[in-house]
Amino acid sequence: MKRNRQMLLSTESETDIKVTKINNRWHCRLFVNGKLSDEMACDLRSDIGWVCREMMRWCDKLGAGNAHTSSARKRHNQDGAPRGKVLYYNEIQNNKAKYSGDCRNASSAVWDGRKFIYTRSEWYGDVYNEYISHPDDDSVHDVFVPESEVLDFIYIPKSALDTGRWYSGFGNTECAMWMGEYFMDSDDKVHIHIEDEGDYPFIPMKEN
Repeated sequence: MKRNRQMLLSTESETDIKVTKINNRWHCRLFVNGKLSDEMACDLRSDIGWVCREMMRWCDKLGAGNAHTSSARKRHNQDGAPRGKVLYYNEIQNNKAKYSGDCRNASSAVWDGRKFIYTRSEWYGDVYNEYISHPDDDSVHDVFVPESEVLDFIYIPKSALDTGRWYSGFGNTECAMWMGEYFMDSDDKVHIHIEDEGDYPFIPMKEN
């Protein structure tokens, strides 16, 4: 099982868990020393405890634990199986979806597992991607309030892309060709895939 590469190893760690409901799924995120370390999600509210203990168990096994994670690891060893569907970190990253909703500059956005991302157009012609938080994650700045999942598009993970094929999607362009490591639009501008680290990614989607 592939764990989050952001797991932070430390002899003295402070851990915190934040639970956010997005559409009909509960997303649980584990923070180690203030930085996101792992994330899981579950369909049933009753499985939140199981999910949190699972993340803390792995945190403890990988050496980033404390008394809290050690205690959770011991309790989790006696847990049964979760009652509903559970998604691990890598599954969440491949489970991106477009949502209708509301914020100051958009009525739809794509959830990338951390934040929402939408395409913003300025009056003078510039078009670019902008990240915005879920209401549960930010009480100060503008946030995107999701209303319902838009089911007419399905996210295409990087592993499913064919080199040399054009894809529709969301970003600084509406269509781009996958070159094997990056996208290129009709103006020969390069766009990274949303799974890669960097600014202004392209999110390939296909019709459902």
